Amino acid sequence: MWQRPDGVTIRELRNCAEIGRAYMTIMTTLNRMRKKGLVDRIAVKGSKVLTFRYVPRFSRAEVERNVASHAIRQVLGLGVAGPLLISGMVEEIGEHDAELLEELGRLVDEKRRNNSK
Repeated sequence: MWQRPDGVTIRELRNCAEIGRAYMTIMTTLNRMRKKGLVDRIAVKGSKVLTFRYVPRFSRAEVERNVASHAIRQVLGLGVAGPLLISGMVEEIGEHDAELLEELGRLVDEKRRNNSK
């Protein structure tokens, strides 16, 4: 959906090779996403039938940030194991991507400065 700014229909999603689901399954999923406030539905009058186009309410970056925030809150909620898991994540990030580790360090420093004001 993020690749189509004008939205996508159920039929268009069904025709995507990587979706591979039944029409009703896609419709049910989109309706559930709509009830949860994740997508909007726009009515488009066609020649014979009313068609709905679905558009995401949030950008991909917003969704990814929300998922990451939720995961971090769950890890921190583990009590003593939380900081140990975070420490392990920092080590893995450092071994995988030194620039990302630098960026995380910069963000931590910035957050400390802002919280001390």
